[in-house]
Amino acid sequence: MTAVTALFDPAMPDETSISLFSNTSMAQLTVALKSSNDGPDPDGKSFGPSASDYKGFIAQPSQLASGSFRGFRVVVAATVPRTEGRPTTNQISIVSPVYQGLASNTLENKKVAVSNSDTSAWVYFLDGTKDKVKLKEFSFSTGNVTSYMDGGDVALNSSLGAWYEPASDERFVVYQEAKNRRLKELSLIDRTTHDIVSTSDAKAGTCIAVTNYQGTTYLYYADKLDNVRRVTKSSGQWGSSQIVRDSPPVGDNQIAVVTANSFNHIFYLARDDTVDSRGFSHIVERI
Repeated sequence: MTAVTALFDPAMPDETSISLFSNTSMAQLTVALKSSNDGPDPDGKSFGPSASDYKGFIAQPSQLASGSFRGFRVVVAATVPRTEGRPTTNQISIVSPVYQGLASNTLENKKVAVSNSDTSAWVYFLDGTKDKVKLKEFSFSTGNVTSYMDGGDVALNSSLGAWYEPASDERFVVYQEAKNRRLKELSLIDRTTHDIVSTSDAKAGTCIAVTNYQGTTYLYYADKLDNVRRVTKSSGQWGSSQIVRDSPPVGDNQIAVVTANSFNHIFYLARDDTVDSRGFSHIVERI
């Protein structure tokens, strides 16, 4: 599975202000610079290791997540810890711009999400086994790990999407439930969950990508036919599900979304593409 995450830096020129991070088959991290407007991406603006370089430590198949802690931009992944024998846990780690372990979890769960406010940031990951999966939150401010939904109906190794809503000072996480495979929203403040009814067509193991802009939340996922779909939350209510226009089938690869210059920029490796051929799809939606 090809993992991706994207960060927007408004201080950079528009044509290179999105950094698209991805993993390699050798468990390393690469980055490509992308346009934050609706024009073409620049050619040749990518950086990463070669086939002869050292092997990395990103777990396979992990997902990537990114965010900012008080202006310090980080990329997070599940990684393989250093051990004498075979690892018995994953490590949840910062993988860019430095490496630092943050927490650990069971080998079965390799998905991560990040959200941030102006003053803090949080990493989300799952822990436990098939019969007892729980959500955990690492706080960059305190270094503490908090557990949620102990014994809840969470699919093992579910993809996660997270965001912070500044208007209400709330944190939210979207995950896939185990029983019906529908996506659900968890409020971290009051610990309540809500069905996102229009996502009943989500494929098992779908990737989840979320961005929040000026009080509106945009959720992207894959349906059973590998179509990329969008559901929008406004005024506290989730709307209907719509196929993202001009989006090729996604397959099992990760979806990333970042908001920049009044556009949602959606990135993923399409089902029928490879990194060596056409590369990553870059879909732009005006919001």
